[in-house]
Order: sequence, then C-alpha cells, then structure tokens
Amino acid sequence: MQKKKSFLILLTSVIAVLLLSCAFMFTSKTTAHADSTTTDVYWKLDEGVLTLRSDQPDSTYTNNAYSSWSDSASSIEQVEIVNTIAPSSMQSWFSNCSNLTTITNLPNLDTSNVLNMYYMFNGCSSLTSLDLSSFNTEKVIYMSGMFRDCSKLTSLDLSTFDTSSVTDMNGMFSNCSSLMSLTLPASFNTEKVTNMNGMFYNCSGLTSLDLSTFDTSSVTDMNG
Repeated sequence: MQKKKSFLILLTSVIAVLLLSCAFMFTSKTTAHADSTTTDVYWKLDEGVLTLRSDQPDSTYTNNAYSSWSDSASSIEQVEIVNTIAPSSMQSWFSNCSNLTTITNLPNLDTSNVLNMYYMFNGCSSLTSLDLSSFNTEKVIYMSGMFRDCSKLTSLDLSTFDTSSVTDMNGMFSNCSSLMSLTLPASFNTEKVTNMNGMFYNCSGLTSLDLSTFDTSSVTDMNG
C-alpha cells in the first residue's frame, strides 16, 4: 500500500513538471514571436509594378527572403508599399532596379529597426527624385553604396538622417553624376565612420558641399 502511494506521488510530480515545461515552452515561443522586430514581406511583380505588403491577400503574393525580387530588378518600374512593413535589413532592396522611376507610399516603410542599408538604391539609374524624410536611421550601421550609381538623381535631402551609428559610408554617393543639391543634417554625425572610400566619387554635378561638421577621427580609408 505504501509503495503504491509513493508511486502515485511520484507520478503526480512527474506530470506536474511536464505540464510546467510545456507551459514554459509555449510562453517562450509566444514571447519570442511578439518581440520580433521584423514583419513578413509579401510581394508580387506585375507589369513592372513591384507591390510590397505585410499580409498576403491572395496566392499571387510571394513570401520569402527579403529582396528576392532582385532577379527581376531590371523589370521593376514602380514600387508600391501597400501597408506598414518593418524589416531589420534593407541590404540591396532596390539594387540594380535600373528602370525604377517611382516609389509610392515610402512612409509605410518602418525603418526604425533597420541595421543595414548597404546598396539599398544602388544602380537606380532612372530615379530622378527620392523623398526619404520619413526614414528613421538611428540604428543603421551600414550605408555603403546606398545611392551608388543613382546617376539621374538631381537633388537629395537627408536632413532628417541620424547617422550616429553608421560605421561604413564607402561609396555612399559614388557616381551620382547629376546630383546638384545634397542636403545633409546640420550635424552630420560621422564619429563612428571608419570607411569613406569614394564617398563622393564622380559627383560631378555638385558645385558646393559643406563638410565642416565631419568628424573623421575614426576614418581609416578616405581613398577616392
């Protein structure tokens, strides 16, 4: 009788432990999902229009790796951002979209957790204007080649950019040959930047540029 009672107590304890473990696993998964800072991006490319959104209204939308539309980059003429999407990286998102002329609803792009904007608009050689006033760049570390080869951009206003976390500006404006006006923040923070190689290379349209606030104390490469 005593053995049976001990066995029941032991069995009850084991069940309790298992239940607690399951509850912990479920809670952990739920919390991890809730804390995620990167939303899914669903996209489709139809007749030159790349549509991006955070939900999937029908099966014509694809959900996989960010910038997976890059294989069709040269076919993209317009980008439409339907609702709020919040990636953690925007590396090469629109790279080599050589026929892209318009990006609609850019404020729907939540960049508050983006760390990487490397080559984001690289090769967008048909873009003539770009309004980035809604961009939150306080966490961005990499801006290398961000506007490289945007050869038709005539003006660019980055006055709202926070570059306090950026370490790499290599070729950031390289070959922006039509750029005549570049507005930088009053205090363009370059304190952490180590690479400025070719940053303004072949910006042949710029007639004036005030870099008096640049802190180059951490820079190890300023070639080009």
